[in-house]
Amino acid sequence: MSAQEPNIRILLGDTQYLIKAGLTQLIRENSDLEPAGSVHNLADLQDRLHSEDFDLLIVDKNFGDFFEEENLPLTGEIFKQKYVLAISDMDKEGIYRIHKHHLTGFITYESSKEEILEAIRKSAAGIKFFSPRIVEALIAMTYGPGAAAGMRPGTAAERDRKNVQSEAAALLSDREKEILQLVVKGKTAQEMADDLFLSIHTIYTHRKNILKKLSCKNATELLNFAMNNNLME
Repeated sequence: MSAQEPNIRILLGDTQYLIKAGLTQLIRENSDLEPAGSVHNLADLQDRLHSEDFDLLIVDKNFGDFFEEENLPLTGEIFKQKYVLAISDMDKEGIYRIHKHHLTGFITYESSKEEILEAIRKSAAGIKFFSPRIVEALIAMTYGPGAAAGMRPGTAAERDRKNVQSEAAALLSDREKEILQLVVKGKTAQEMADDLFLSIHTIYTHRKNILKKLSCKNATELLNFAMNNNLME
């Protein structure tokens, strides 16, 4: 008989009482999860990093200036050591800014109980998990509010198409791969043009070719392809 898997120990960034109370209750309701206490600010978190007594940190968007630009060096070090699941409201600009910190997981206050548990378990295993609402927000910020329309649940035919996409990814040129990476980082077409010293028309042409090669119909499918093929780094 194999040994029982250890519980997932969860540390909470303590900013809002209702969120902390709700998450604590949810953790206690599931036998594979274990509360590891809470921290109140970045100084507390730094002290806890050296203890190695938690597996996943859950923070909301307002936790102790965690996502502010001036704290990027500290935040970056934390991401090297621990998996982090963030929770946000549907402020698209805030989501766009926060996702660039290379979170393991990202959900919203509107996420269901089932989605939160899936996010916790996948994030604690080091598997990227962005809720559909987060992906929609990133697409809207990158391509405009109408780009996320047309998301459809997966089917057998869709799974077959994803296999074709994986093979097609090898056909992308180096420049196309570079642009795809910028897309999944949330860059706008203008930002890509500035970063790569190309015209915005050239960026649009490359993006059109990427969509065609990967059999993606729109930006939603392109981002989902990137997520499913571990290209969100």
